[in-house]
Amino acid sequence: MTFELLDGTVHDKVRVLAADKVRAEGICRDNGWPLVEGPRFHVALTYATAKRAEHTDAPNVAAFMDDLADYALSTDETEDGEPDPT
Repeated sequence: MTFELLDGTVHDKVRVLAADKVRAEGICRDNGWPLVEGPRFHVALTYATAKRAEHTDAPNVAAFMDDLADYALSTDETEDGEPDPT
């Protein structure tokens, strides 16, 4: 995953862990968002990953969205040719 904040900071190749996916699911449920692939789930996943990796001090996903410029979920392959699990 790669994401950019409005201040120009880019966090590149941040690994998404299973715990981030579970936390993103909880964020969606807490906010009444549908649990489907789409921008809201992706932002929740980006926030959960950024928070765990200590790339944001935003207290919640709404505050994080105020700082988020863009994100990209990676579909790159790893060096051994296996798909990247993120």
